[in-house]
Amino acid sequence: MVLKKIKLHFVTIVLIAIFHSNTVHAMPTHITDHNTYLTDGLSGLDWMDVTPTINQSYDFISSQFGNGGLYNDWRYASSNELYALVTNFAPNDITNDNAIRTDFTFGSIRPLIQMLGTTLEVDPFGVVNASGGTLLLDVATSGIVNKDTTVNPFCDVPGSHCRSTIASYDYIQHFDLYSDGNLDLLDDTESNQFSGSFLVRQSPVPIPTAVWLFGSGLIGLVGMRKKPSKLSKLST
Repeated sequence: MVLKKIKLHFVTIVLIAIFHSNTVHAMPTHITDHNTYLTDGLSGLDWMDVTPTINQSYDFISSQFGNGGLYNDWRYASSNELYALVTNFAPNDITNDNAIRTDFTFGSIRPLIQMLGTTLEVDPFGVVNASGGTLLLDVATSGIVNKDTTVNPFCDVPGSHCRSTIASYDYIQHFDLYSDGNLDLLDDTESNQFSGSFLVRQSPVPIPTAVWLFGSGLIGLVGMRKKPSKLSKLST
């Protein structure tokens, strides 16, 4: 009887493990979360949490770069850099990619949204997709990026920038590099309560552990050479 219970518990644990392996997406090894920013080891860039920049205009944030500014050492991410971050996060879960919109399997990029910071949560009305169905928004992070040489013509308007959005709906997740709606084109003096800005900086190159050990060893040797021994003191 006891043996049967043990077997039943074992089978249950195995089934739970299989379920989680199919539904929970492992964190990519090149991504490190630091709470207020994340580091992308592939690009060597730090990405600031989007939420502190919510409701701040492009012009205001740009004025805060450099010494003494709120965003010293940071700059605007380019659309190409954001595209690389998102697509490299879950490259095996991409179901559609036309360089403007990228679709992912459900659950694959939600952790990235949470790390970058959510700017909009739970839309009770949802949006109607092309087939007439309703998508209910779970969470999304939306922010301004700098325009690259190849852009959506809709966004190529002087004195304005488009927003990029990473969104998780009830059964699909996608990344819009440039949206086509008028609401996604912001004047550079305009702010929005549901979006911020994607800011990056060059990540400091970490000093390898071996270098630290070697350096501490050298310091120890120098200290030993300078410190007179008890025998030398007695002989004098």
